[in-house]
Amino acid sequence: MKTPGRTLRSGGIRGSHLTRWIFVGPAMLVVICLLIYPLLSTLIYSFTNKTMIRNAFDVVGLKNYIDILTDKEFYTAFGHTLLWTLCSERRMNAEFPSDQRATLVSVDSMTYSLLMIPAAPLVGLAGDITGRAGAGLALLGGALLAVGAAAAAKLLLYKRRGVRYNKK
Repeated sequence: MKTPGRTLRSGGIRGSHLTRWIFVGPAMLVVICLLIYPLLSTLIYSFTNKTMIRNAFDVVGLKNYIDILTDKEFYTAFGHTLLWTLCSERRMNAEFPSDQRATLVSVDSMTYSLLMIPAAPLVGLAGDITGRAGAGLALLGGALLAVGAAAAAKLLLYKRRGVRYNKK
């Protein structure tokens, strides 16, 4: 005897389609709120002189991009960032096996993202208060150096105690 299959009339196909959206909808809402909206608003605001404190702003067109691309400090910072990234990637590949490296990169990315949520407005505020855009970045850089020094001290402590942190 044949068992009846799911048909459109019984609501099986249509019901499963609705169920998919019930599960995917909240995740899509989170992605839109935390990724797409900030990305689009940043792109739009990049063509204005908007700051974190003032609500009023004027459209300045490509002036912000021209200012960055003609600034020598931008290229210096970009070069340092590129060098840091390449050297740290090479060191990580040498020190950690593939499975640990993937976990480390995931945790590092998540930590960075969570820390940037409160840090971005504070960097902007420091720049607005002092009148120099680099002031907030200098504070953030100092905080990152302090965290890096603490991590290096912890690593040295582990080495002195003979704790192995990689599997070779």
